[in-house]
Amino acid sequence: MGEERRCCGYTHERHCRDRRLRWRRRGVGPVNSETGQGIKEYRCRVGHRYSPETYAAAEKETQERTLWAAVVALEEGAEVSRELATKQSESAAKRRYEEEAEDQVQTAAKIRELIAALTKAQADRNRETKPNSGA
Repeated sequence: MGEERRCCGYTHERHCRDRRLRWRRRGVGPVNSETGQGIKEYRCRVGHRYSPETYAAAEKETQERTLWAAVVALEEGAEVSRELATKQSESAAKRRYEEEAEDQVQTAAKIRELIAALTKAQADRNRETKPNSGA
């Protein structure tokens, strides 16, 4: 097998996938859209090419992964804040850390709700577009 090429410390595939979040409109960012011979595709700077469907699926995956990373970071932050609260002798500092932990937990819960809503909406759309196999 050939040696895996890397840029920015990532494999090229991961580099392209992770950088897609920065792509906002045609011609801006590391992924550009092109239309050739009536076929639209997305191409990264490295040269990987994606169909619109593949690109959309990768975007959804990246969005969900990013939201889950936020949940984890907030919940871990809440644990640290709770631990710091237990080590405070001053009541104002203790209360501040406890409130910070509660804010982080509530924000993580809201993001979990958002993920659940997005996942349910996607599943509903998939069911609507899937042909009836039992009819």
